[in-house]
Amino acid sequence: MKSIKMIAADLDGTLLRDDKTVSGYTRRVLNRCLEKGIILIIATGRPERGAKKAAPEGLASYIIADNGATVTSAESNQELHVTEIPEAVKNSLIARLAVMPGVGMMTAETGRKLYTNIPGDDYMTAGWNTLFWDFIKPVPDAVRKISAECGDREAMMAVMRDYPELRLYPNKGEDWYQITHKSASKYSGIAYLTGITGIDTKDVIAFGDDFNDIEMLENCGAGVAMENAGTEVKRAARFVCGSNEDDGLAKFLDKHILGEQNV
Repeated sequence: MKSIKMIAADLDGTLLRDDKTVSGYTRRVLNRCLEKGIILIIATGRPERGAKKAAPEGLASYIIADNGATVTSAESNQELHVTEIPEAVKNSLIARLAVMPGVGMMTAETGRKLYTNIPGDDYMTAGWNTLFWDFIKPVPDAVRKISAECGDREAMMAVMRDYPELRLYPNKGEDWYQITHKSASKYSGIAYLTGITGIDTKDVIAFGDDFNDIEMLENCGAGVAMENAGTEVKRAARFVCGSNEDDGLAKFLDKHILGEQNV
């Protein structure tokens, strides 16, 4: 893996431990990678402002947020690439989900605001520019990602079949679903960044643990699933490293990138 020039790391369940912290060891390994000229990208389903709050400070050059719908320079805070859900499609889907049996909490992410129908979550009210909305009336802003809590997977899948323009990601172990335009994914964000940096995707190593990581694990030069990933995610990856609780990402980089031990 001597040619690796870019690291794409998911946050939750991958770079972050279960308590949402990053170990000192992981920080040191990432710093050493940066000293070798390797670029770090955060690739997450979180919105950009949530990703910046959770990511190790000063290490990432770029943030792929909202499952690829938002690509930002971490250094300049400039949005580089945005993919929105078409207006008519957004309004139609939100109206259907708002009255659908089994759907509880919903959110709509605009990049600057978060619309939600249920108040009270601390992470939503601390600097997230949250607006409480019943979703019966249309969201007035352009939306990049819709999230919905639904205990009926079959019903959610049936609704989404009417929206071929969109992409649906279930959250591992939860009744949460994230919806973006079909052209937005973590891998599409990586492809955009390799295009502007001149790095080939074969020189990118990607780490992840959830369904929204599968495409980047399959298409980057080296895809690494966490030990805590599901079976389908592990099948998509070329390698499996240790768990997020055991610094699996950092240990893999330390051994195979910094130590340059071939695998």
